[in-house]
Parts: sequence; C-alpha cells; structure tokens
Amino acid sequence: MFLDGKSFVYNGKSSEPYELFFANVDTKSNMNLGGDIELTTIKAKRSGKNYIQDTDYNKPLEFDAEIVTKTLITDDKLHEINAWLLNQLEYKKLYVNDPDYKYKNVYFNCIFTSVERIEGCMGDQGYGTYGFKVTIKCNAPWAWEDEKTITYSTIPTNSYLVFNNTSDCNDYMYPTLQFTTGSTAVNIAIPTDKTVTIQQVTDNNRLTSVTNLSASETITMSVCPSVITSNLGLDHYSKFNKKWIRFLVGENRFTVTGDVSELKIIYTNARVV
Repeated sequence: MFLDGKSFVYNGKSSEPYELFFANVDTKSNMNLGGDIELTTIKAKRSGKNYIQDTDYNKPLEFDAEIVTKTLITDDKLHEINAWLLNQLEYKKLYVNDPDYKYKNVYFNCIFTSVERIEGCMGDQGYGTYGFKVTIKCNAPWAWEDEKTITYSTIPTNSYLVFNNTSDCNDYMYPTLQFTTGSTAVNIAIPTDKTVTIQQVTDNNRLTSVTNLSASETITMSVCPSVITSNLGLDHYSKFNKKWIRFLVGENRFTVTGDVSELKIIYTNARVV
C-alpha cells in the first residue's frame, strides 16, 4: 500500500503538527488490494465443478500500520493524539498526503484500534514513546472517493440520460437521487396529480415512480437510510413504488417522464487501492 513515509489527515485534522507519519518498523507494507467477496458455492456431484449461488462483500478492509515521529511524544501530546486519532467511537475519514498518488480525493472510512506504543531512545531526547502500532479497520472492503454530484438541468423527452458508473464495486450502486418538479400550479404546497417516473433502461427497464407531487417540490431519495423526503415537508413514502434508483457498473441509460426541471445524482465511488 502507498502509506509508507506519508503524513495524513484523519478526523479532520492533519498529522503534521505532531510530525507523525506512516512507516514500517515491525510490520510489512500491506499489499491487500481490497474488494474481496465472499462466495456461496454448490458442487455438482461427480462433476468436480463448483457453481456460485451467491456473492457478498462481507469482509471490511483491515490492516496493520505503524505511525511514528522522530520527536519524543510527551504526556500532554499523548493525550491530544489519543483524543484525535485513537479508538474513535465512529468511523472517520483518513486521507493520505501524497501529491503523486492518483487517488488524491480518496479516503478510508476507518477507526484506529488495537493500539500499541512504539518505544525507544532517539538521540538526546531519551527513552519514551515515538509512535504507535495500530490496526486500521474500515467500514467497507475498499476506500471511498469524495462525494460527487451530476446535475441534469435539461430533461429530454425523446432520448436517454446517461450515468457512467465507474465504481470499483461490482455490485449495484445505490446513489442519492434528487429532483425538482416544475412550477406550473397556483398553490405549490397543495399536492397535485404530478407523477415522476424514471425508467432504468439498462437495468431491464426497472421503473421508479413517485405520485401526488406538488409544483416546485424537491424530492430526495436515499437508500442508506431508506428515506424519501420533500422540501415542503410532505409525506410521499406511501406514494413511492419502493424501487430505489440503482446503477450497474458501466454506462447506464435511463429516461425521466413527468414535469421535472432538474435532476441530481449524488454518489460515492468505491475505490480499491
């Protein structure tokens, strides 16, 4: 992996004020690419062949690392480092500072656990703590690219819209979808018979539909968690056919039917590094 010798940003804070960087003292560089899948197979009797019944990404990325400094870590600094870096209660973003790394906007969503001191004697600073050995536990089998948004401000009536899914996850991508209806109504807060339907042509013409919409209403649909919200505070869950927007790997073609003035796809790519 590309960590060795690099400083980093974690939990919104740089390691550079503490002169901390990744190194290999007692560990080897982790060469795990990530993105491992778990297979459920069945063997055909007497044929010697195995067939895949199911696949799933069940194992999050996890690897050992060492974080060191050339300066003795005092007790005061140790308390600060612990509060910022070690054993957080939630996953935090880890960016590695590497100007030559092609995924500069990629982060691990992770926690530093199983912390051990790295102790020794450095020059005239004496014996003490000069770093930590940790296990980095991620929330997924891969790293993540910073969130992106594609905006379609012109919705064609006789042609396709296209979304290109370049994520390194070979399963469906479930982005957040946001669309705004047109403004043709006297009272925009009163639901009308506006219906918006999205047909995912590439995905066997899968239909996503929301009915009873108002004019100038912005609908946001998200799978994690599974919610559909309105900027007007209206409840549309019962008027939604429960077919969440999803995209296959590669180019996806879809159509939008209904009075839509703007549509946004908000997504995060998985990245194996």
